[in-house]
Amino acid sequence: MTETILRQARRKDIPTVKRILGPWLEEDAYLHENLESLIGKLTPDRLHCTVLEVDDVICAVTLWIVEEPNVVRVLAFQEGRENCAEGAGIRLLHEEIIEWAQMGISRVTIEVPEALGPRVIGPLQKWGFLVEGLSRGFGVDCKPRVRMSKHFLYRTIRQKEVINFIHEVLVSLGYEVRRDADGLVYRVRDEFRFPFIFSQWHRITTSGPDIIVHPPASNVAYSYSAGKKEVRKGLPLLFYINRVGAVGTARVESSHLEDPEYAASRLEEMDFLDTEVGTGENSNKAPKIGKVLVVHFQWYRPLIRPVTLEEIRGMDAKFNPQRSRSISCSLFESIIAAGDRLE
Repeated sequence: MTETILRQARRKDIPTVKRILGPWLEEDAYLHENLESLIGKLTPDRLHCTVLEVDDVICAVTLWIVEEPNVVRVLAFQEGRENCAEGAGIRLLHEEIIEWAQMGISRVTIEVPEALGPRVIGPLQKWGFLVEGLSRGFGVDCKPRVRMSKHFLYRTIRQKEVINFIHEVLVSLGYEVRRDADGLVYRVRDEFRFPFIFSQWHRITTSGPDIIVHPPASNVAYSYSAGKKEVRKGLPLLFYINRVGAVGTARVESSHLEDPEYAASRLEEMDFLDTEVGTGENSNKAPKIGKVLVVHFQWYRPLIRPVTLEEIRGMDAKFNPQRSRSISCSLFESIIAAGDRLE
């Protein structure tokens, strides 16, 4: 039976903590010089070094400090790679968030060294951390860091106030927000963008108790390579979300096949694609095996309301969203007409 313990680091843990936080120590001279003394000064009201221990093996470490009565700064966050189950870092981060919420913390910040970004930023974003921008210290050797933060909001709101609540939060975080009859669209304000970075509009609407963030968050989508030959410029597409229904349409601009490793480097969540498939001999026999289909859109238009699975099956009893890669023109038009019509 697996025994999992969440506890504060002790002096005997210093060698293990140093090993796990090695990538951070290489990028942060302050931590490299002061980690041992920091662990020796741990206090329950200010400085914390939390470890996740599974069967007597430390699998993840978080070092953080209370800067103000309601603000926490994470100095380092790392998952061990040896003899540890995958996801230990995510589990530790989840427990830390619960503790911060119990403490009444309003904001948690972290500056991720650029070199560690690919491994650290994804898990942080999964638990609600937002990228605020890049920071850089003084000196020739100072490397850029990605500044991220998570905001805690302690407030009870009614269902009809959800869109107003989201509007207030996005504005406070530096987003440009536009309201419409069905919800809102938002993007990063001009003054917070770096030069030459284009910020797409994102759309949020509600459907009963559900909040829908409409795909795509940009003008590109990724999928398995099956169906490549049917994808062509000008092809109209229907976007369908499981347990919600059809939510919008788009028109194809272009498409191409791509190696999953390259796509994963530009996409935050690629869990649904197997990056190992198609390597070695298999990839030579069938070039499309293990490839990712990348589709760019001319535009995306959300429907006024989602069209549920029950409604679509009322139009065509054979419709199956897990298996249907294409639908008839008449069904497509019927779904769009239903989505553009208020009930």
